[in-house]
Amino acid sequence: MATIFGDTSGTLSGHRRGAAQNRVGIGDEDNVLYGDAVTMTVKAHGGDDTLAGGDATSVAFAHNRVFGDAESMTDKTRGGNDSISGGSATGQASVVSNVYGDAFLMSGSARGGDDVLVGGTSASTGRLTTLLYGDADQMNGRARGGNDRITGSDGSPSSGNPFAGEGVQNGLVGDARVLADSARGGNDTITGGNVSAANAALMFNDLWGDAELITGSAKAGDDHLAGGSADGVGFLVFSGIVLPNLFNNLLGDASVIIGDNFRGGDDTLVGGNATGSGAVFNALYGDAAELAGRARGGDDSLRGGDNTDNDFAGFAFAEVSNIIYGDAAVIRGTVRGGNDLLRGGDAVGAGDVENRLFGDAGQLTGSTRGGDDRLVSGLNATDHMFGDGLLQDRAVGGRDQFVLIDSFGEDFVYDFRRADHDQLVFDVAGINGIGDLDVAVVGGDTVITVAAGDQVTLVGFTAALAPSDFLFG
Repeated sequence: MATIFGDTSGTLSGHRRGAAQNRVGIGDEDNVLYGDAVTMTVKAHGGDDTLAGGDATSVAFAHNRVFGDAESMTDKTRGGNDSISGGSATGQASVVSNVYGDAFLMSGSARGGDDVLVGGTSASTGRLTTLLYGDADQMNGRARGGNDRITGSDGSPSSGNPFAGEGVQNGLVGDARVLADSARGGNDTITGGNVSAANAALMFNDLWGDAELITGSAKAGDDHLAGGSADGVGFLVFSGIVLPNLFNNLLGDASVIIGDNFRGGDDTLVGGNATGSGAVFNALYGDAAELAGRARGGDDSLRGGDNTDNDFAGFAFAEVSNIIYGDAAVIRGTVRGGNDLLRGGDAVGAGDVENRLFGDAGQLTGSTRGGDDRLVSGLNATDHMFGDGLLQDRAVGGRDQFVLIDSFGEDFVYDFRRADHDQLVFDVAGINGIGDLDVAVVGGDTVITVAAGDQVTLVGFTAALAPSDFLFG
């Protein structure tokens, strides 16, 4: 194993500042790289370093651990503005890269630099695992993350058998794996890796705007997350299991949030697209997988991925599937949802897009309250829209708008409630009032059809619609 130091193998302390270093890991070996030192204390300041993990070729395996500044930063230390890349894999090689923009542990009043982290590339039948943390593994005390730019590994592997451990796995975190105490996340920009291959290839992009776990009084930043895109063989078939070749999982703040006074950041999330013959599954969470206690969701903007040129005959599901939660999959306790904007992905080419939009959550329990959300249909797509989600116990919905735009396709609204002052908004050429719509009660539903043949079904709603239920233009 190679251990490489930028400035010192000891401690950078006092008012010392690290120099701007350029360090590269050794190929086909395990590497540990420090941009400045092992430990930084007092008011030490890291240099603006350029670091690169080692690559693996042929049948080799390499593990890179890269610290932009140090393994530990405490007191009032400050990280440099570093540029760091993970290792790449070719042939039958495999690489694991753990990259930390500043340190493994940041505590006290340490502050991260504004770092640029980029994954390596894969042209391998092996496995490329890239874990990029904008600042640290753990941020405690009053540590503050920098405003980082993080991009995952791209892949064009010749195969991607998930049961054999092949493919590309990106774990991209804006600030730290754990954000605790009064730590604060930066305003980060995170982009998943792209997959392109003539043969079956598999990629997973997991993106967290701030952390995997947020506890205490930690605060989230206002982040921008974008999934990767797929251009390759659209589906993988293993032992009768049919899979898309790209999975994007985007969480605006964290997977789990434990803190009664937490407020989500105002984040922007964009799903990945399918081009050529690729297929993509996007899951977008404005704040977290679950919100509990007295937390409040941020006011987020979420958009599904598009299908630009893609159609696979014989498959029973869409080539691009988007599931979008304005706040979380589940909210409980006395959580209040944010006022979010959700937009489904478009079917631009010959293929299909299916969007499932939940303004707040899949399930709201306890005394939660949904936000006032705006849900916008995708073009030529099938949209399943829930302004709030499934309300249980004493949960209350918000005042939501369901927006149907030109060529909106076949859409379904599952919780249109006049008591919540929900509205249908038609932004369709030639539709200027209720008289331009064909409204009919079919069984237990209301079906609204426009002249072009696009229709929206209000599932479980049979009451007479009034002018106050609509907006036009």
